[in-house]
Amino acid sequence: LRLSIDQDSLEYYKVEQADVYDTLSYLYGGTTVGYSHRGGGRLPIPIRIALSKTNSAVGQRALATPVAANALPGARDIVELGDIVRVSREPA
Repeated sequence: LRLSIDQDSLEYYKVEQADVYDTLSYLYGGTTVGYSHRGGGRLPIPIRIALSKTNSAVGQRALATPVAANALPGARDIVELGDIVRVSREPA
């Protein structure tokens, strides 16, 4: 499956391309948002946000991920990822 950004939808919902790429990166690549300090001389455990390996396929759950629609200064709206990307099949 290929995810491609729908330019018309980006403009309609006022979403920046960088926000879509960041969301996809966090969703499929994961990101560390902090650390859990355990004490006792043990190393801290990273707190990560990412899809689990079993849910990493493109589906309704992934396409419902919120994306910031803040292209205009002061805007605080969100849009679902599925509203601004197109999913297409192509041979691997």
